[in-house]
Amino acid sequence: MVGGCGEAIVAAEFLKRGVPVYRPMVDTGADLVVDIHGSLKRVQVKSSASTEHRVIFHLSRRNPNREAGAGCWLKYEDGAVDWYALCCIGHDYTALIPAGPNSKSITFPGDEAQEIGVVIDKLLEENK
Repeated sequence: MVGGCGEAIVAAEFLKRGVPVYRPMVDTGADLVVDIHGSLKRVQVKSSASTEHRVIFHLSRRNPNREAGAGCWLKYEDGAVDWYALCCIGHDYTALIPAGPNSKSITFPGDEAQEIGVVIDKLLEENK
């Protein structure tokens, strides 16, 4: 439920600004695809309902083959995701950060996490 709620919150932030949002039919790593003036961007949503002061988001995904003895968590391949949306439901705060090549985890609050609405507005302005 927390993950679905986070995805809905993130989608609503884009939709409020007139940005089309799409959901992939299969899990390829991105939860949402957004269309910023004709440029498709993949967004991976990480959600938490924690009310703790610090919330750690692990920027990895479940391994579908974990029964075969493989590790439970996999790193996203470079280029598979353009943005991470961090939805802190327990703090009523959602941030958007660019995906980096060595992203493993991020702690909220953190300097690199900017409020999602501010980032989307900047993206729309830059990509007119």
